[in-house]
Amino acid sequence: MSNQSTLENSFHNVHYLESGGVSHLYLAQERISGQQVILKTLKDDFRADPIRRERFRQEALLQSRVRHPAVVQVLDYFEDGNRQWIVLEYAGAETLWQYLKSRTSPHDPANGEFCRSVCESLAVVHQAGIIHNDIKTLNFLIGADGTLKLTDFGEAVEIEATHNDVPLKTLWGSPLYTAPEVSAGARPQMASDVYSAGIILYQIFAGKLPFFSQDAEELTRLHRTEAPLALRALNPEVTPELEAIVLRALRKNPAERFPNGSDLLAAINRVSA
Repeated sequence: MSNQSTLENSFHNVHYLESGGVSHLYLAQERISGQQVILKTLKDDFRADPIRRERFRQEALLQSRVRHPAVVQVLDYFEDGNRQWIVLEYAGAETLWQYLKSRTSPHDPANGEFCRSVCESLAVVHQAGIIHNDIKTLNFLIGADGTLKLTDFGEAVEIEATHNDVPLKTLWGSPLYTAPEVSAGARPQMASDVYSAGIILYQIFAGKLPFFSQDAEELTRLHRTEAPLALRALNPEVTPELEAIVLRALRKNPAERFPNGSDLLAAINRVSA
């Protein structure tokens, strides 16, 4: 829909929250329902770019296709003048990155539930025909009840699409979580998301990232060539079966990983049953 006064007519108590790579986030309240929501809009520098504007619209469309409690819901999309807005459910203010950074030990009762939620969100995204392409702890929000929800489909692509019109560099997620084949220039695939999820699972149970460097080239090399430290050496509570799942997700060759989120989730469910 398009209406010059849609924003003012529909929302009030609008407060700036934070900025991402290309967008701003605001906390707002719906005038009719009183529901708190998140408003997302492109930064001014990107609003004149037709490719970025179309990707923003596609972000809303793709995320709205995934209707599941493990994924932040898109409530609406509208254009107000020359500005685009995505309306998202408010799913909490704390990210998984912040939570993991603040805890003092990897021995955490929440580990199992966080692990399953990460895998479940990936499974439903892949089942919807989407590669998220930016799976990282900053894109998981923790609700007041402790539930984990995946958000930010800004880099997402359809599994069946070629996307020949999109430069590869715009399809990168965070270098800390990017699969080695994607950093080498290959098109992302479901197994690339699985690798990123494997990084998160390792981080949850080990209390640290498997690969880290402040130098981008060195970080890329680590992902491509180095094996992570044994997970059970960092957290003896991890079972051999769980360690094997995480290490399989982190294989350098995508053909050796779980092919998609559903298979990764099934494996996790088997060891946690």
